[in-house]
Amino acid sequence: MTRKLLLLFVIFFFALFIFPNGAYASTGSIPPTSKLYFLQTLGESVKLYFTRDPQQKFDYLLTLTERRVDEAKLSASNQVLSHYQGQINEAASLAAGLPGRDAAVQKITDASLRQQATLAQVYARAPNEAKEAILGAQTESSKHVANTIQTVGGTKPAEDYSEKVQVILRAEQIGQVEQVPMEGAPSGDPSDQNINPIKSGQGLNQLNPINDQNGGSGGMQPAAPIQQK
Repeated sequence: MTRKLLLLFVIFFFALFIFPNGAYASTGSIPPTSKLYFLQTLGESVKLYFTRDPQQKFDYLLTLTERRVDEAKLSASNQVLSHYQGQINEAASLAAGLPGRDAAVQKITDASLRQQATLAQVYARAPNEAKEAILGAQTESSKHVANTIQTVGGTKPAEDYSEKVQVILRAEQIGQVEQVPMEGAPSGDPSDQNINPIKSGQGLNQLNPINDQNGGSGGMQPAAPIQQK
């Protein structure tokens, strides 16, 4: 029993002090290529568990999504991308139930579009065997974000977001990633970019991350807020 308590204390120490809340910094973290990487994700999970305030948990989840995208630049492994997808999905669901949910949804919308553009650049230089996982993480996460946007703000904002994601994915798929705006670029709106039409055989439905599974009608189901214990 004492050993278990000691182990929990050590893990809790890692969560609170080794991986503090705030913006991701590459220095001082364990890279995804390290055999000790599991300690980082373990510490993050423990900190999430002990973070009971919904707003703080939401903010920390967004911090973790930024961390995962930075890690994907080093190694776009299935593990990193799986963590990213789960964390942004949880943040999107959580945003819908926050008291200041309009601000939260705007925050995750901006973060998602920025991360989509970064992952498009990761996709461009990734080996072929990693591309499917990157694209999967982009499309699946964008569905959850779009669902939350629709739940809080209605169909029009969700469609606007989805259109911007599609522009990024089209550029990614036809090899025009250099035209995808990154953070700090003159135009932060991907829909303002002049992207060439998709080549023959690359229909929009193939690249639309928000298409309805039953017929491609574009319908979206509301994201259910996470129930806090």
